[in-house]
Amino acid sequence: MRLTVLGTGTARPVADTPASGILIQSAGTAVLFDIGSGVASKLEGVLGAANLNGLVVGHFHADHWIDIAPLRYRFAWGAGPGARPGGSPGGGDRRARGLLRHRLRHNAL
Repeated sequence: MRLTVLGTGTARPVADTPASGILIQSAGTAVLFDIGSGVASKLEGVLGAANLNGLVVGHFHADHWIDIAPLRYRFAWGAGPGARPGGSPGGGDRRARGLLRHRLRHNAL
């Protein structure tokens, strides 16, 4: 098992310190726990989002989930994170779907 700390920062932006993000890899499985600001970019340098098997968001403070939006841009529409297992506190799936629908409406204009 390998644990990689991708970020330990808070919601307050700090140079060179992404917010919360921990990658755990074991036997060909990679799960990201939290994806705070700056973590999506850091993930690309360490593993690549296409190699994730799952994403777990611990709670809904922005410094634990805000990089879901830039992560979505990593994939073509209809592919990627939507097909991967994930976990979040109550209401998280609804919030993530709302974020994705907003992008779809924006692109249609």
